[in-house]
Amino acid sequence: MPFVAIQELDKFIGVITALLTPFTSNGENIDFQAVRDLVDWQVEQGIHCLFPAGTSGEGMLLSLEERRKLLEVVYDQAGGRIPVIAHAGDITTKGTVELALHAAGLQVDAVSVLTPYYYKVGEKEIADHFIKVANSIPKMPVILYNNPATAGNELTLAVFKKVKEQCQNVVGIKDSSKSITVLKGYKDSLTPGEPLLVGGDGIFKDALEIGAVGAISTISNIFPKAMIKIFRAWSLGNKAELISAQEHVKDLLAILTKVPYYAACKIVLTKLGISGGSVRPPMGSLTVNQEKAVLASLKELNVL
Repeated sequence: MPFVAIQELDKFIGVITALLTPFTSNGENIDFQAVRDLVDWQVEQGIHCLFPAGTSGEGMLLSLEERRKLLEVVYDQAGGRIPVIAHAGDITTKGTVELALHAAGLQVDAVSVLTPYYYKVGEKEIADHFIKVANSIPKMPVILYNNPATAGNELTLAVFKKVKEQCQNVVGIKDSSKSITVLKGYKDSLTPGEPLLVGGDGIFKDALEIGAVGAISTISNIFPKAMIKIFRAWSLGNKAELISAQEHVKDLLAILTKVPYYAACKIVLTKLGISGGSVRPPMGSLTVNQEKAVLASLKELNVL
């Protein structure tokens, strides 16, 4: 029986929050109580799935031990109420395998693997990396992750096809290239039912219209219902509502991305009653004036 036939891949649709990681003062330690509070709030708000320790969660600034503990806390707090996709991307293949094996041991719902990053490597090395990680957890659904602007290495369509041919547990992809053309290429290479997920909140509508089934979202940490509204409008075929909901998210992004984005999200999260804490250096924080300007602009949109 093909791997995909025995997996509930429909659990990886909708709005999937790329969970922020709240830190204590100066980013020294993870605030695990705040993590639990954020998970609870995300569930209450109707988010469909969680994706901890990704780019938005400052995952690459965490030690492997911190990442293991963070996943354990998120998965425990979710408590089966919504699925959890573990991000296992690390700068080394060895570290990625270690994180993937840990996630599989917890029996999370899926593992996502980023391309190798920082060091420029060729297509063969990228394919070998994915194949080794996927083969280390053969009973786990694996969702590959393309984020070339940040990682510095692109998951080409040729590599994607090669990995899928050799690893039947590779069942989907998250693409953060923000290119509809790239998304279409991936879509054509997926088996019906395998999830195509977009990593760009500002193009969620466009991605859904060409075959994506969900977004792994940053802004849903703080404005979950804004992203859910896009997904619901698309699901119901309400074109006018879909356009309006996407424009609203773009308005929010225009405010938040004028300043250090993750720090701004954490400030808003704190305003919403959940400790967002600080970012971890060298990530940038907001000045007092920037914070005032962001909060004032969001109040003008009646979202705070």
